[in-house]
Amino acid sequence: MANDILITGGLGMIGHIVARRLAEQSREVVVTDISTDYGLLDPAELTHLVQQRRQRIPASVKIYAEDIADPIGMGSIFQRHQIHTVIH
Repeated sequence: MANDILITGGLGMIGHIVARRLAEQSREVVVTDISTDYGLLDPAELTHLVQQRRQRIPASVKIYAEDIADPIGMGSIFQRHQIHTVIH
């Protein structure tokens, strides 16, 4: 039985911490993130913030730039991984 965990918004303020903690417990973690702040940050500041958060999670975490509202993009993630749990 697969135990992949999908974290939507996995590079967000809370999501990247959850991804890191689960990966540290040897869990298979998959993250989706479209890296948007809904216009609250300068684009350069947002890019820098996302890069920092990527560095804080282990390289074993798979990151996909998919919108959770896109059934085709999300379907491709579910085809590649055996998702057991979704954290949203």
